Order: sequence, then C-alpha cells, then structure tokens
Amino acid sequence: MEDLMPSSPLVSVLIPSYNHGGFIKEAIVSVINQSYKNIELIIIDDGSLDNSVDVINEMLEQCESRFVNFQLIARANKGLSATLNEGLNRSKGKYFTSLASDDVFLPNKVEQQVNVMEANPYIDMLFGGMQVIDDSSLVLKTYNVPERVYEFNDFILQDYFLPSVTLMYRLDRVLSIGGYEDNIAVDDWYMWLKASSAGLKLKSVPQVFSQYRRHENNFSKQAEAMWRSKLLILASYKQHPLYELAVSISKIIYAGELIKLSRRKALKVFWNALKKHPSLIRHRRFYVFWIKFFLPKSKLRAL
Repeated sequence: MEDLMPSSPLVSVLIPSYNHGGFIKEAIVSVINQSYKNIELIIIDDGSLDNSVDVINEMLEQCESRFVNFQLIARANKGLSATLNEGLNRSKGKYFTSLASDDVFLPNKVEQQVNVMEANPYIDMLFGGMQVIDDSSLVLKTYNVPERVYEFNDFILQDYFLPSVTLMYRLDRVLSIGGYEDNIAVDDWYMWLKASSAGLKLKSVPQVFSQYRRHENNFSKQAEAMWRSKLLILASYKQHPLYELAVSISKIIYAGELIKLSRRKALKVFWNALKKHPSLIRHRRFYVFWIKFFLPKSKLRAL
C-alpha cells in the first residue's frame, strides 16, 4: 500500500451486506478505488441467504492489501440498525461512512468529504448529491443538493432532501449521542432527528458523491413498514409543538407511496391528513403528492 500522508485522518467505511450477491463486488471495488488512501473497511454480512459471503471471500486478498485495516464479519441476521451500531463500535477512524451493499461510491467521495470536514470543524455530518443507477449500473438521473445547514425542524417536518448514501460523519460525535436504535426501520431519519436535536451540525454541499441503486428489492418501497416506523420514531418527540403536524406530513408521504398500489386508498389517507392540518397546502409534500398522483403508471413505477 502506498505511503500515507501524516495529515490524512483515518476513515472507517462500513458495508452492511445483505442478499446483494449480484452487486456487492461493485460496492467493494468502489471503496478499493477511492482516491483517498487512509481507509479501513469493515464488512458485516447480516445473515445473507444468497452467495454474498462467497463473493466477499473472493476479494479478501485485494481488501487486505488495500486497506490499513480490513474486517469481515458474517453472522446471523440482526437487522440494519444493529449492524450499523456494530460497525460504529468496531471503527477506529476519525470519520465514518457506510455503503449499502448494492450502492456505489464515486472515486473521489471520501477525499472530497474529508477535505470539506477538515476545513470546517463545525460540520458533524456531511451530505452531497447522488446519481441513481439501475441494475446494470446505468445512470438514470443525477440529484444535486444545495449548500445548506439543516436544523431539527427541517427533519421533523421532513423538509429536506439528503441522500443517506452520501453521508459522512465524525465518529466520536455520533458515538457520543448513542448511535442508532436497534430494530428501527428508518435508521437514517432517526439518526438525523437525534443528531440535530442534540445540537450536531448537518450540512449538504453541491458535490455528487455516490450512486444509489434503484431496483425492485429496495426496502424503501415497503411503504407501510416505513410509515409505521416513522410513527414510532416520532413518538419520542410527542412533547414537541410540531409533533402533530409532523405525523400528518408523514401520512401525506405515505399516501404518496400508496398511489403506486391504489389511488383511491392514497386519496383517503391524503384527505385525512389535510383535514387535520389544512396548512399542509403550503408544504412541498402537498405538491409532490399531486405530481405523483397524475403521473401515468409507467412513470410512477420508475419512482
């Protein structure tokens, strides 16, 4: 491995692996090919039922020679949040970033983010833009984000667009607030609420850092499970003055997902939320719902 600059802090990269035998090699290669050298890679296979572990084992020699520290853990299924916590506790880096086993880092992702965070010590979590790719790694769309600092109210009202595949954060700060909650499905939103309520600074920058793979097995398509999990997360903030409004916003987002299954059911959920909070007519999620509602089925399936 090439000599490391003494000023280059260690970055911990976690790949939580689960049933992505057809994609995980590409994910690992994208970390191997990072322009930034001082990286440790931790792969935790969360009880995959396919050939994921076999694919990883084929790459052991490459990983052991590329990274300053490499760990492979294969164990029974515990869920994503528990896997993220295990990865956090095994990490030794100043910075931490995770990569789903079906997604991809662009080659300068780690280097660009470290440069921004080293130059701006007030940033605790850093996000950027992403590309959406399909099963064949064809780029379908690029999503850019503005340069902006986000506050707790942005998260509880879900008035943000922050691709979790781009996130890097200071490991000690996330450990100081207790990491993730095991068995929480919407782990990213949970963490952003928790971090911002604890005073951590979350910022986005215009650079595009990562690729998110859209395919039929994405967990994000399980609309009802996401909705139920959001209600559990919001229950921790029942005393907050925005709690009731936040529940209605989550309901409208759920209605937007229901459009793919039944426009009639989606409208019922949507109007129920709007009757309780007519002010939602000014929220961007109101307009997102109607845009999706009038899309033809062919375009709706691609969302």
